[in-house]
Amino acid sequence: IICHLSTAFLETLSLNKPLILFLEKNFYNFTSIAKRDFENLKKIGILHYNINSIKGFLKKNNIQKWWKDKRVQKVREDFLFKFFHTEKNHDKKLLKYLLKQ
Repeated sequence: IICHLSTAFLETLSLNKPLILFLEKNFYNFTSIAKRDFENLKKIGILHYNINSIKGFLKKNNIQKWWKDKRVQKVREDFLFKFFHTEKNHDKKLLKYLLKQ
């Protein structure tokens, strides 16, 4: 469970590890585009705004099975593409750039 938007949240999503994001409702002011993406996170069970919602979700779901669901993975991948998009082989490209004379 991650309790704020941070690098840890994006890294955990990127590593494809099960997570729940617990945020205080109305704490963040999202753009209209981001609102849709966070609503999608809420619909699939990643985003929760209260502890009771998390408790109920954990009681009803097998976390590993839930996380592997195609809908969860699709929303996760779409979110990462928009907000945490990195190139493949970025380390090799960076090294090539640094060694360029």
